[in-house]
Amino acid sequence: MGYFIYRCFTFRIIVSVYESFLEADYLKKSQSTINILEHVDVPTHTILSGDESESLLHQYGITSEDLPKIKLDDAAIKEIGGNLGDIIEIERQSPTATTSKYYRVVVE
Repeated sequence: MGYFIYRCFTFRIIVSVYESFLEADYLKKSQSTINILEHVDVPTHTILSGDESESLLHQYGITSEDLPKIKLDDAAIKEIGGNLGDIIEIERQSPTATTSKYYRVVVE
């Protein structure tokens, strides 16, 4: 019986050390910063200035409520520092046109 307890105790120490290692490794990875906007599949996001926003809305005869929405907690919006009500220009590569521009308004 003593040998069995010794083996269980030894196993528990090994598991504890391994869990600590995994937790430390996870913390290092979660604290490192990754710029999502540098990824090849993420289109270019730009915050329009007040004048550009007004010009866009006037050009199409719409209000910001008519635009499609994008959440404030979207990773790209966090990265560019978007705020509620900002209008975001998203420039995507298109197979038929060189680029396509889309506009979104930031909501909560």
